[in-house]
Amino acid sequence: MSAVIDGTPPLIPDQRPPVDPPLRCEVCGVDLVYNGKGRRPRKCDEHKNTRPSRQKPSASASAAGPAATKAEQLAEAAAEVLCQANEWLAMGAFLAGLVDTSSKLAGREEKFREQAVAALVLDPDLSKMILRMGARSGKFALAGAYLSLLGGVVPVAIEEIREIREARRAEAEV
Repeated sequence: MSAVIDGTPPLIPDQRPPVDPPLRCEVCGVDLVYNGKGRRPRKCDEHKNTRPSRQKPSASASAAGPAATKAEQLAEAAAEVLCQANEWLAMGAFLAGLVDTSSKLAGREEKFREQAVAALVLDPDLSKMILRMGARSGKFALAGAYLSLLGGVVPVAIEEIREIREARRAEAEV
């Protein structure tokens, strides 16, 4: 009936009406295929938005880069929390007068980090537990950062004050 009324050929049951205007990828302009069912595609297969959680992890990148798995990212973050604890330990040793012990702890941080990450990747639950403890101790972490800053500056300041006092005494004696 439609051919008679509006001049268009009748539809064959398997034939779908043409999509007008033709569908093209919003990113690159490649022609898209649409079979007439569901939503019309807006992007080609190459540019479709995919959720990161659904992507297969590829070879892991070092330092928890973009290709790192969730376990590796957790391990890196937990190792960072442990390294901060080690820095506090080193600062405590320094303030207690154990200068060599403090420097040895600081000098082995990178090796410790590598070993901690390797161990924590195997147990994501342990990484999560360490991160929870690290989150709870955020105030302590900030205090530790200030103690670390002061620990490096205060001995120098004390020495400078001594030198200034000695210089003033020497000038007063003359």
